[in-house]
Order: sequence, then structure tokens, then C-alpha cells
Amino acid sequence: MSEQKWEKPLANLNSQKSKKQLLRVASAIHDSAKRNARDGDPCDTEHLNIALRYFDSVQSGVRGLRRWSERACKAKRHGLTVAARNELYAVESSLRGLNSAMNRGDSQIEEWMRLFKSSVAEKEPLSTLSDIYQDLRALPNYFPVLGWDTEHRGFFVETRPISLTYEDIKIDFGRFRIIIFLNMSGSNSLHVEALDPNYPRSGDEYVHPHVESGGHMCLGDGSASMHSAIKQGRILDAFVMAEAILSTYNSGSPFLSMEKWRMPKCVRCGELDDHHEECDKCDGVVCDYCGIATCQSCEDSCCCSKGDGCSVRYCISCNGPFCGDCFIITDNRVYCKECHDKKTAEQAETKPAEDTCEPAEVEVPETARLEPVSARSEARQRRIQDALDSLEDSDEPF
Repeated sequence: MSEQKWEKPLANLNSQKSKKQLLRVASAIHDSAKRNARDGDPCDTEHLNIALRYFDSVQSGVRGLRRWSERACKAKRHGLTVAARNELYAVESSLRGLNSAMNRGDSQIEEWMRLFKSSVAEKEPLSTLSDIYQDLRALPNYFPVLGWDTEHRGFFVETRPISLTYEDIKIDFGRFRIIIFLNMSGSNSLHVEALDPNYPRSGDEYVHPHVESGGHMCLGDGSASMHSAIKQGRILDAFVMAEAILSTYNSGSPFLSMEKWRMPKCVRCGELDDHHEECDKCDGVVCDYCGIATCQSCEDSCCCSKGDGCSVRYCISCNGPFCGDCFIITDNRVYCKECHDKKTAEQAETKPAEDTCEPAEVEVPETARLEPVSARSEARQRRIQDALDSLEDSDEPF
């Protein structure tokens, strides 16, 4: 909502001046309720076109989401990690815009449905001017501050600090200003502003799980009751219901999950920490004490929380940090790819050549070949026997 100058909230409702101001406001609310009772024809094409216009923006958002997603995947396939991350940011931004347009479109369709049902239903009784005045007088029992804007015809209250509990963790959202514009109807007449905004850790501009960044409140199952209260002029009921929605978390239909506000736990030490970094590999959160390293190869941040793809290791050669996709383990030692290739090349240069010589074949002459042992023994025996025989035949004495 554009910047507005709100009149000074009422401090003393018992003064004569304050009573006159409340009576004027009650009269304005009563006139607004009478106008809302005469809603236009829901079959008028303009009413439906307003709702369908948001779905045109949804289609445009889908085309943008597809375009950015394809560019991110193309950059990743070409190894352009930094460019891929930049395209991913555009994808996330497109998703947020698409979600906002869908929520607004749903609200407008619901408003058209309410208008149609109202046109065929029995007319609800309007609050009298006296009833509205008494509601205004009772507001200080529920809200510490109330006031109005004469220029924009908006009446507002301010809540006390609101906190919600999520998974046993209390999250403070601060005070809110709830505004009902008398010159608008349906869901457009209700607007919420954060006086002490507590933005989520994700960086989104939401101030509450059930309040869109533009101040539109998700009414959920209370939509029909809220519209009925505003239409009938039951101003007190409308403000009390709005505060009840702000004080309750419905995990089934938030604009943004409360997980985005929760103070994260470090994935390494398990401690809660308001100052932290997120790992590019596993989206884990690491506190300042544990820290996150930046891979010297792909430049992604990485921690030691989940598996080899995320785990950071330090090269034994150059001492640089490297993620699981960029280091190699050899002989139980961690090397980056560059140092590993260098070490492999050095080992190949210093390794001695293997002896591949084979003994030459030497041809042995036929005469030099030895006879088998048994053949030599028989020949020796024959020579001895021949020598003995020759001695016996000789006549010469010894």
C-alpha cells in the first residue's frame, strides 16, 4: 500500500470530542454496510474479468519459469556453475511471483463466488448505527490503539505483539495494524501492515505466514465469516477474527511456511544460530563457528554434513578445500584433481623400465651334444671288457 498519513489514534474515548468522532466513524461504517448490501450483478463480465486477469499473469509467470529453468539447466550442462546459480535465483523469483499471482487469483475467484452466492441468498440483517457505535466503544478492550484515515476512509486497530510457536520454537512477529477500508468491499477492504516486521530468513518480504507481501491476508476457512461481518457492519467481530488469524498458524494454507522464519540449526554442531551460511550443495545451514568452505575448483560453498557430494576435504598437496565432486582419494589420501593428475604424471616418469630381454637361442653342434648317462655307462663297460679280453689273448708276461 502507498504511504499514508494516519490520524493520531484516540487516547480517551470518554471525551466529548472522541465520542463525536466515533459517531462519525460509526455513521460512515453504517453507510458502507448499506452500500455493500447492494452488491453489483456478479454476471457482469467486469467482475469475472478482474478475477481472470490474475490468471493471465499466472500463465505469463509459467512461461517465465520455464524460460529461466531451461537457461539454468543449459548453463549447468556446459559447466557454467556461477551462471547456473544466477539463473536459479531468477527461477526462485519467478516461483514467488507465480505463487503470489495464484493466491491473488484464488482470492478474486472466491470474491466472485461470494458475490454470486450473496446475490441469490437471503439478505442478512445489517447492524444498526447504535450497534456499530457500541462496537467502536468496545474496541479498546481488545486492542491498545485504534484510529482512522479520513482521506482514504480506513478505520484501523493495532494489535499487541504476536508470536507463534513452530516445532517448540517461539517466533515473534511483533505488532500489526489491521485496516478496514470503508470504500472497498470483500477481501480488498481488509489490509494488514507489520509495525515491527520480522522478515523470514529466506529473504522474502512476507511479514507473517498468512499475510502476503502486499498486505493481503489469507482468511482460509474464515473467509465467509469475515466477509459477512464486514458486509453487515460488525466491525468488532471483523477485527477480532483478523487478530485470531494472525495469532494462529495453519500449516495447510500459508503464503509462506513458518520454516522460513525458524532460526536454523547448524547441520554440523546442531546449535541454533542467527548468523549462518547456507551450503550450495545440500542447502544445509552452518553456523559461523563451524563455517563453510568454498571449493577452489567449482567455487561452490560446501560443508561436511551430507555425503561425498557435499563433504569438503582439503588436498594433502596444495591444502586447498574441495567439495566431494572435485577431490579424489588415492591410497587413503585426499587430492584435488589437478594435484592428482600431476602426481600421476610424476610417478609415470620416475618408474624404472621393465626388463623385457629374452635369452638368445644357441645352436649346439651335433658332435658336442652329450649322450644320455645310461648310454655312456654301457660304452665305458664295453671298453673295459675289450681291454681285459685283449690282455688275456696276449702272451707277454706282466
